[in-house]
Amino acid sequence: MSPRNQTIIGTSGHIDHGKTTLIQRITGINTDRWEEEQRRGITIDIGFAHLQHDDVTLSFIDVPGHKDFVTNMLAGIHSVDFGILVIAADESVMPQTREHLAILTLLGIRPIIPVMTKIDLADNDLRELTELEIRELFAEMELPEPDIVPAVSGTTGEGVTELLDTLCAIARDVRNFEDRRPAFLHVDRSFTMRGHGTVITGTLMSGNLKTGDRITLYPSQRTSPIKKINNHGKETTAVAARKRVALNLPQVDREQAERGMIATTASLDLTSRFADAAIRFPFENHPIDDLTRVRISIGSEDVVARIKLVESNQLETPGEALCQLRFEREIACFNQQPFVIRSYSPVRTIGGGTILDPRPRKRRGYGGDLAILQRKTETDDAACILAILDEERSVDLADAQGRLFLSEPVFGQLVDKLTKNGQAILLERQKQLLHPDDAQQSEERVLETIAAFHHSHHRKAGMPASALKGIPDPVLKAMESDGRIIREGKIVRLPDFQSSYTPAEETAFQQLVNRLKQEDRTPTLLTALERELQDPELLKDFIDRGVAEGLLIRISTDVYMHAACWQSFLEEFRSFAAEAGQFEIQDIKGRFPLSRKYLIPIMEYLDGAGITAKSGNTRKLIQ
Repeated sequence: MSPRNQTIIGTSGHIDHGKTTLIQRITGINTDRWEEEQRRGITIDIGFAHLQHDDVTLSFIDVPGHKDFVTNMLAGIHSVDFGILVIAADESVMPQTREHLAILTLLGIRPIIPVMTKIDLADNDLRELTELEIRELFAEMELPEPDIVPAVSGTTGEGVTELLDTLCAIARDVRNFEDRRPAFLHVDRSFTMRGHGTVITGTLMSGNLKTGDRITLYPSQRTSPIKKINNHGKETTAVAARKRVALNLPQVDREQAERGMIATTASLDLTSRFADAAIRFPFENHPIDDLTRVRISIGSEDVVARIKLVESNQLETPGEALCQLRFEREIACFNQQPFVIRSYSPVRTIGGGTILDPRPRKRRGYGGDLAILQRKTETDDAACILAILDEERSVDLADAQGRLFLSEPVFGQLVDKLTKNGQAILLERQKQLLHPDDAQQSEERVLETIAAFHHSHHRKAGMPASALKGIPDPVLKAMESDGRIIREGKIVRLPDFQSSYTPAEETAFQQLVNRLKQEDRTPTLLTALERELQDPELLKDFIDRGVAEGLLIRISTDVYMHAACWQSFLEEFRSFAAEAGQFEIQDIKGRFPLSRKYLIPIMEYLDGAGITAKSGNTRKLIQ
């Protein structure tokens, strides 16, 4: 066992079979903390005790055995490493013995150690009969036959030392540290401590906590720093997984921190109203109808839900099925979380299951969603993400991480694996994962869009890249890298495309160029060209081509010159400016017979090109 961990043992069994007495005999702690429990002599709510024995730390969660308090039992049993099933030698197997064993079995808790108590009240024959019935019960539940059935008396202490040795031996083999998930716990108690505020308790299921860490409670989504941490009555500044903890959260109100919530350091949404699930009913003999109302016990939560069957409108039992749980209020849950199903009324344990996806779309009808749910039954995280992508085509990274409830490093490695294998496309800017088939469809859309643009705009060098803004960046980069598209500045084109002009268009273009050349040092206004050509789109293409080929200079959006004429003007202007030192617009007019409507855009162009610098109303040549 990792030295930073402790083993948590859940005691279960029928009422008055000696669970609390046995724990008190082992640890010296009475887990019945309520006055009513001590007065009535029964456990009503979950209780806690602990013991350091040699190199082993044992934590006990004592759960109530009365049928009316099974909900409380379920709130405590979810976090244990293994279970003790207590059976009194003088009464043998009773109704809650069966129900508690069924719950442990449905939650996948192993091993389950049957312990025969109150042996001081039974003779040898009665003990032998009780042990036989215990073994028959395990066989009925399809559990391995117990190697031994420890026999003890919590009253006299007989057999307790041997039982403790057995528990410690099992505990040394427990490997219970969980590093896949962020630090979290299921809240099983909450209360207000005067002068400190709200306190929550639970078993830290994974990760580490320290004072100052921020904890968020789901589904309330209330957040608070941890002011104090307590482990088994001792204050500490840090605690590792698989320890019982009490956390002081001063910024959370008592009613915002209730039993059933999940408290975690991760900023991941764990809320759910619909959850895909795999369910099984190994002990039932009554059909389960579609939309049957049941009680779901998950973590420390207990919530009413309806079972939406996805294959047919009825499930024969014993049997198993895929379904969607429709919770009647918002809860917190995550992928691969086990749960117990209890009938709505009268209340009894009827089955269990596992969450496959805590935030799917709402299921309707039968048959259509079966295949996707079957894929979600894979326990591999990658398979679960791929099943979600198959159905939803894209998923937000934060949503995917919350649904699987994985730590940042584990989730990051998963995303890297999926993207490197080509199983998903990472959209970093949108913080999404995209199905590769959708990436292929995007690629096809890019090629079709550019080809259509080339066909309609054969004179243009390419299509504006901004027209592809709806296409994911990774898709465009991949197409650029393998040469399927060519990006040149702000335009994109297909690799085999060349802009072309009809003979008539070519003639008109050359006429435009010559027209500007004839103007010599007098710029030409766009409005004049528009009056002559009377085709705005064609004129724009001519100008863009002339600028691209270095035949024309775009002084401004409204003023143009032939490149050779501009060079002639620029040479004489440099000579003038060098002689003048500093000059104003009026000075330039004395040398160049141009109106202000031309000179102002020319000077602004020169300023922008870094040829001149303006200060107030004067300028000077700087290159």
